Amino acid sequence: DEHTLLLEDLAQVEVVRGPGAAVWGANAVNGVINLVTKPAAETQGVLLTATTGTTETSGAVRYGATLAGGWAYRVHALAFRHGATRTATGADAGDEWSGGRAGFRIDRAGENLARLTLSGEAYQSRGDFVREGVRFAPPDFTFLDRDSGVRLSGGHVLARWDAQDQRGLGLAVQASADTSWRLQSAFELEQQAYELSFQHAGERGPHLWSWGAGVRATRDQSKERNGLAFVPPDDSTRTLSVHVQDQISFLDDRLQAIVGARFEDSDYVDRELQPNVRAVWQASETAVLWAAVSRALRSPTRTETGLRFDAGVLPPGALGPNSLPAIVRWAGRPDHRREVLTAYEVGVRFRPSERTHFEVSAYVHDYRDLTDIGPVGIPVVATSAGVFYSLANWTYRNSLEGTSRGAEAVFTFQPDARQRWQLGATTTHLSLKGPADGTDLAYFSGSTPDYDAFLRGTYALSPLWELTGSVRAVGARPSLGVPAYVSPDVRLAWRPRAGWEVELLAENLADPVHPEFREGLGNLVYQVRRGVFVRATWRH
Repeated sequence: DEHTLLLEDLAQVEVVRGPGAAVWGANAVNGVINLVTKPAAETQGVLLTATTGTTETSGAVRYGATLAGGWAYRVHALAFRHGATRTATGADAGDEWSGGRAGFRIDRAGENLARLTLSGEAYQSRGDFVREGVRFAPPDFTFLDRDSGVRLSGGHVLARWDAQDQRGLGLAVQASADTSWRLQSAFELEQQAYELSFQHAGERGPHLWSWGAGVRATRDQSKERNGLAFVPPDDSTRTLSVHVQDQISFLDDRLQAIVGARFEDSDYVDRELQPNVRAVWQASETAVLWAAVSRALRSPTRTETGLRFDAGVLPPGALGPNSLPAIVRWAGRPDHRREVLTAYEVGVRFRPSERTHFEVSAYVHDYRDLTDIGPVGIPVVATSAGVFYSLANWTYRNSLEGTSRGAEAVFTFQPDARQRWQLGATTTHLSLKGPADGTDLAYFSGSTPDYDAFLRGTYALSPLWELTGSVRAVGARPSLGVPAYVSPDVRLAWRPRAGWEVELLAENLADPVHPEFREGLGNLVYQVRRGVFVRATWRH
């Protein structure tokens, strides 16, 4: 809920399957989505875009120009409002979200491929999409589930200098600063993060190598509001990292071996190594086979190490005749450990002709020290304001382990320049084990769909008209109360003249609403509505 961007600024979306910790560091566990934005020189002139529809309204403006000395810049501003989802009864779920942001980017292309980039952005938003329990306050022992307003604001700046060629060989240095502020009924939290890193890559004989290092420092300040607190209220962390990778070519470049690792040391991840070993074999001009073994870590969060929260309050008599009122109190654990993934992956990419492309991959992910929440000891009798009650302490713990197995296949067919079709499917089987007294074993075991399939096609009806359609089929998620569903989407684009585009979009056409998520404390099911939109874009 803190991040969005102007889609017209995107150059590409890189989806990296599986762990990427050897390059990206801790928390790059199950995959990485890398958003690459266009340089300012590619976003010149004026862009105006506006969207209105049943569930969304948004608008944006961007202006770019060049200056003397090889400089180019752009500035942008956007605003949005997302309408509320629906509850299981069809009522408004009270989770409307709105906000705005503005930013800039300045680039300078120097000699010998050297480039300098400066960018920054500020944002604010607000919503009513968090459900939280009301604090236990004797003599009131009720636990109410209510809508909670959330307000956010923040910003970031980034500076980058690099002298790299198209293959990424050369030197790059980057520094950034980020600040954010969040206020909701249960707590107030302000955070700052500062980062400095560099990477150097080169080539020598059959070796294509790279190495780099970085430091990241974060600090936060929190204030308790209505029963949720972080202990200590102010905290700071630092992370040091060094990474190295070597890509070695064999057999006239038909076989590539990639060996890399990232070493990290922080307050949460103590001197850990995250290696990656990968082999890529060009079996023929049309077929490539690959295999990989990787290790990745997920570092503990501020919540898992320092939370204190009265998660459940039961009135007198709720646990039996004459029983005391009861409180379930969640608490973080300062020595909570990191989660560990060891991943085994194989795949093949096959292009039988210029018009067709087929890709299939399979994986086994072995997880250890996964997090859940469970009781500590037996409930005790406590007192507050002269009122006795039963207190059950629960804490985060590394008590789950398990295996995830799956496969993915994608077939792409482009018979001519006017049309492109994709058919894909993913299967996933998750097997977890751990103590039965926790909250997360059944939840996670039933929160991942067994399958996810799609069919997507784009067809240029004429130079002025383009039609895009897709159908998604997603398996059930029993622990979230989400049944299997099929969702068709359609987009019709019209370009009446140069610089203009008008789009008609419709999504989730199969049903007026379908469930997508269930929130934990209030057990509230959120249903996504059918949406119809009109979007207009003008470039000059």
